[in-house]
Amino acid sequence: MGLLPTAELVVLAVVVGLLAALTLVFVRRRYLSRTGGVFDCELRSLDAGSSGRWIDGLAHYDANSLEWYRILSMSFRPRVVLRRRMTRLLDHRAATPEEVPALLAGHRVVRLEVRSSSGEERIWELAMARESLVGLMSWLEAAPPGGASYKEYE
Repeated sequence: MGLLPTAELVVLAVVVGLLAALTLVFVRRRYLSRTGGVFDCELRSLDAGSSGRWIDGLAHYDANSLEWYRILSMSFRPRVVLRRRMTRLLDHRAATPEEVPALLAGHRVVRLEVRSSSGEERIWELAMARESLVGLMSWLEAAPPGGASYKEYE
């Protein structure tokens, strides 16, 4: 046995590893999409100390929260969770020329103020398609009066 079979085994292992990773990302996306309410969006924090760069991801509506996941992650847990009763839409706008290369074509930028249970306020920006923006605004406005949560049934 020479060097060639070892190199072939290494290449085969790398190809199998890449296919396994891509399969897991696809299965994860299908799992998150099973109940609907999933859309592509980019996210960034405007808080001091954050990088301020856009991160590609997808968001999923739940009855009381918006869960955001990194697009190329293998984790089934959301990276950011925005509670509906703690989230307020500040404004939305078209992407600036500096932002356009980092965002998907035609995405609008939404600025949200999110209050934590301790009272701390954070500003997040989400970039999404116009249709997803309409859905987000409807979801935020559909919260029950008084900020009470929906009762979830099994």
